[in-house]
Amino acid sequence: MFKILTLSTIVLLLTVNIFGRQSELSIVPKEVTYKRRGADIADHKKTFTVRYPIIKNRLNPVLKRKIENTISYWRVFKTSLREEMKSDWTSSIDYQVNYNDNGVLDITLIIEGSGAYPDSATKNLVVDLKTGKQLKTEDLFNKAALPKLLSEIRKKIWKQENEAIKETPELKETLSLQRKSSPKFHPTPEQINWKHLEELSINDKGVTFLYDYNFPHVIQALEPEGRYFFAYAELKPFIKRDGLLARFIR
Repeated sequence: MFKILTLSTIVLLLTVNIFGRQSELSIVPKEVTYKRRGADIADHKKTFTVRYPIIKNRLNPVLKRKIENTISYWRVFKTSLREEMKSDWTSSIDYQVNYNDNGVLDITLIIEGSGAYPDSATKNLVVDLKTGKQLKTEDLFNKAALPKLLSEIRKKIWKQENEAIKETPELKETLSLQRKSSPKFHPTPEQINWKHLEELSINDKGVTFLYDYNFPHVIQALEPEGRYFFAYAELKPFIKRDGLLARFIR
């Protein structure tokens, strides 16, 4: 016998279809080129391009605004379109979707420009698509287990540095000089804590913790990769059972 679906049931089914089934967010790029005005602006800096990530899903308006605000270039890079029109540093702002499934959006925001030399900055965000919130370490892992997890990350940092030094011996002296000249800005692996590991990346296989060595531009090519991957099997003892990552260890 057929049943007539009420409006509330239909809304519930649509919600389940979008998030219960953990389908991906529909994001399409919208590229806009802006023109700067002013006689003192060099010709090659008179324009800059922004490629916006546009959400196409039919979401609850409040949720959609939350997601848009979370991944907003202006919020993340602490600037505004008005400021960028006045400044001549920025040449482009862009994004890259790294993972978009299971109720998770992993996205990298990139801003590029030039002053005395070309430079760029990136921010990696992991977004809970049910809430629109940017996920942090404390949202995903048990608080009591964080010291042990940090210890495991430090081991991988030491290992990566040692492997990088074998390939590029001059890195050993570079690391030593940076850490002696500015120990707070360039900590040793055992000094690295969660404030240095605020960014992470998530996919079906595991979690990658990200660390920026902040080397000066002239020696950035020597930096170790600063990416430390952990498979979910390794992370199982640390993951919150009621958190977003729990689905990957069931």
